[in-house]
Amino acid sequence: MAVNTSLFELIKSLDSGELRYLRLYSVKYHRKGKSNAQKLFDAVLQQEEYDEKALKEKFKGEKWVKHFASEKKHLFDTIVRGLADYEQVNAKKDDILTLLVRVEVLYKKRLYPACAKLIKKGKKLALDYEYFEYVFHLNHLQSRISLYLPDSSSRVDTLKEHRRLIKVLDNLNEYQILYEMAYDLHLEQESLDRVRVGLKAVMSHPLMQGVEQGLSYSAKKLYYSIAMINYWTLNQREQSYEFVIASIELTEAHEMMLRSRIYNYVSSLTNLAYLQADLYKIDDCEQTLEKYRALPTKYESEFKDSQSLIMHKLRGFTVEANLCKRTADIDKILALIPAVRAEVLDKESNFITVEVMQLYCDLSYNCLVAERQSIAIDWYNQINKIMDEDVLPGLNAQSQLVNLLAHYDLGNHDHVLYLIHALRRYMSRCGMITEQWQPVFRYLVELNQAKVHNHPKANSDSLLRQFLDYLEANDWDNEIIDEHSVNLAVWLRSKVQGEKMADILHRNLEQELQIREPKVSSSAS
Repeated sequence: MAVNTSLFELIKSLDSGELRYLRLYSVKYHRKGKSNAQKLFDAVLQQEEYDEKALKEKFKGEKWVKHFASEKKHLFDTIVRGLADYEQVNAKKDDILTLLVRVEVLYKKRLYPACAKLIKKGKKLALDYEYFEYVFHLNHLQSRISLYLPDSSSRVDTLKEHRRLIKVLDNLNEYQILYEMAYDLHLEQESLDRVRVGLKAVMSHPLMQGVEQGLSYSAKKLYYSIAMINYWTLNQREQSYEFVIASIELTEAHEMMLRSRIYNYVSSLTNLAYLQADLYKIDDCEQTLEKYRALPTKYESEFKDSQSLIMHKLRGFTVEANLCKRTADIDKILALIPAVRAEVLDKESNFITVEVMQLYCDLSYNCLVAERQSIAIDWYNQINKIMDEDVLPGLNAQSQLVNLLAHYDLGNHDHVLYLIHALRRYMSRCGMITEQWQPVFRYLVELNQAKVHNHPKANSDSLLRQFLDYLEANDWDNEIIDEHSVNLAVWLRSKVQGEKMADILHRNLEQELQIREPKVSSSAS
């Protein structure tokens, strides 16, 4: 297989301004040293020609090298997102830089009152958008001209403001460190106990005792992001949901910040929609989708380039496909397929690969639910064309399982046996198989063999019930067969009860909504 050099080419294409921005805001340092992304970023940047073997040798003692392809993909996507935000940020920075030049011109002309007015305007603009580094520069200019102005207190006021800004920046930096610590723990795969202890330490920090501890908009946003990561990592989605809502409300209350960082707002809305679907807040999720779809019209100037519109459309498809997994709305599933084929299929190079993989995987599963097994297999084949098997092993395994189930439904039992063993080998290589998984593969093989050898229906039905009982007797949270991924229990139940998967999912949805309804009513009262 040819080595993917996209990351190397992207990093080598960066100019000095882009490099500085990425190091400050996207690929950051930790208190105890560099993050994995920073290490890989710096190492690739130093290479004259891409040498993956040398990179693996350089970091061979570190745990993350086991998932080298995933780290490469994560860094690539981080850089792309950072560059998109950089383009937005630069628009306002250019305005401030232009204003700084005008201030210098007025200063040289000794037009100090006019210079003071322009400095005041520039400081307001820089503070509004939290470009604190420019406020320091403008304060320096203000100190220089204060000697020539009648108000002698202005110099003292400038020094006081300088001291306050240092406090704000220290506060923001501490939140950035906490965010990086929480995010690294979120990615940790080796020890759940270590993750819990680490997150507890993060959440016990004095700055995490309330959003009011944040001294700037950016610090408050980081507070909500840290809390959201904490609860999401601990699988406490209700609590995570509350912080996502609060973060979005903060953004919407700061229109200028929203517009200047529109990509962050887009990500927040998609995260919200995912959570709402997971929590069966179906009506709320539909409303979020409508708000999301309206963004290019409402913020036309922020979506002026075609790439922004393309990415917006892809993420809309992904959110809608995820929602269909909860609702099993066959009409929406079937309507989504031609739209994705027209806008995404064969244009995958325009998008972030991981996001396309997620969309295709969800479409494949939805087609299985809709009893369009051949189409489900087609989407799996599309995933295979673009997927590096070492990237996102969970998503890869999900897509393999859907492909396996679709072939089983179509009666391709000789091929199913090969697919079962292939999935088992892949999951074993990726360290995804526990003792709990061993009976799952045994049942899959026995079910398939019963079809191959035409066992009596009573025997097959008994085996299906045993398999279903085993699944329902065990906890599968965060596994590829939980209710948020490939709902294997529902697939089995459809065989046991002779029902369609969609009908079972509809009934499950109604039950979930009934269970949650009293909570809504009591909170309203």
